[in-house]
Amino acid sequence: MDSTAVIVYLLTNALIAFAIVRIMNAFFESKHKPYPIIILSYSLYYVLSSLAFLFFNIPFVSMLVSVLTVFVISLNYKSSMVKKVVVSICICCLFIIAEIIAVLFAGILFYDVLADAEIHQISGFIIAGLLSYFFALLLGTFSNLKRNFIAPFMFWVSILIIPGSTLFIVISVLSSDLSYITRISIIALMFGINLFTFYLHNSLVTSYEDKLKSMLHAKESEYYSSQCKLMYESVDKIKSFRHDIKIHLGALKALAVDSSSDEVLGYINRLIVDIKSSEIYCDSGNIVFDSIINFKLGNTAESDVKLSIDISVPPAVNIDTFDLVTILGNLMDNALDAVAKVKEKWICLDIKFNKGLLTIHVENSFDGEVKYLDGETGKENSIISRKQGDTHGYGLKNVRKSVASYNGSMAIVPAKGSFSVNILLCTNR
Repeated sequence: MDSTAVIVYLLTNALIAFAIVRIMNAFFESKHKPYPIIILSYSLYYVLSSLAFLFFNIPFVSMLVSVLTVFVISLNYKSSMVKKVVVSICICCLFIIAEIIAVLFAGILFYDVLADAEIHQISGFIIAGLLSYFFALLLGTFSNLKRNFIAPFMFWVSILIIPGSTLFIVISVLSSDLSYITRISIIALMFGINLFTFYLHNSLVTSYEDKLKSMLHAKESEYYSSQCKLMYESVDKIKSFRHDIKIHLGALKALAVDSSSDEVLGYINRLIVDIKSSEIYCDSGNIVFDSIINFKLGNTAESDVKLSIDISVPPAVNIDTFDLVTILGNLMDNALDAVAKVKEKWICLDIKFNKGLLTIHVENSFDGEVKYLDGETGKENSIISRKQGDTHGYGLKNVRKSVASYNGSMAIVPAKGSFSVNILLCTNR
């Protein structure tokens, strides 16, 4: 193979490696390996696939090396082993399809220029690399469509114009009488421009997507804050009512005792029971915490649940309202759902804030039966709810996501007769 073709191949292989990054991000949600290891795995793909093609140039060997190295890359991401294998094979098949299309497309589009075998081979490399990256962008777009995100129109216009212009310039350079060094320099420069442009596009799209998410998140937070404020105002009115009515009922009860009126006594006793049912369970001064806890425990007086509540938080905590509703709301729902199934009903809620760290401990009685995802046993992260419906299991999953966003930790401890969840959140972000 000519030295120019080798250099062009190495450059296009770098573009393909960058395409793999985009495809992996489209198929897998998150990574679980340190970035140096991830970079090393991509470097391994680039080196081994390049060596296999340059020294062996046997389709089966190149395919096998590509599948194995792409599979190694997939190990950096969180997913099932079956999905990693399938994605690795699909990526390699996609690149083979891109190469086939490149050869056919190059022969049709540049028939007059490509009489030279060297130019034909080089143009095939370039088109294959650009097609591979374009396929990666399409997969990324389909993934974003599921999240209701669509890239701007000019993004696609630039994606088509820049690589197309690059191909035309490279073919023109290869057909010119320029020196070898000049041709290689121009080709390398054009590939550098494409890589930088793709990187810039990726950054802009990510920034645009984050902006949309931030706007949506702000609306959700505003909604939850408004709801919590309304709940708090309602609780405040009840507190004021309870404070005043106790005095009046005490006086009425004394009068009723003197008059020996059973009817008056019975009426007043019923009012006292109603007042107890509107008890304030949390009065920490933090609107969000007080509103969520008082709202969730509002019906426990009728169900005879023994409560142990110790809340010590400042009026303002650097945690988004949406995340607090997700974490505390789901934990309270799960606890109330669990105590409804047992005779001995009790819930212990302990929340403390100290030096930027928020600890949440929720413990409750339960029947000892734990349901695991897909029949798995003994794995904390596969514990799911036993609620009916299609949404079971999403409560704890959403709690984990919110906890992870604060560099926190979550421990679930099912024991005989009790079930506890311990959460630690770092608010100094």
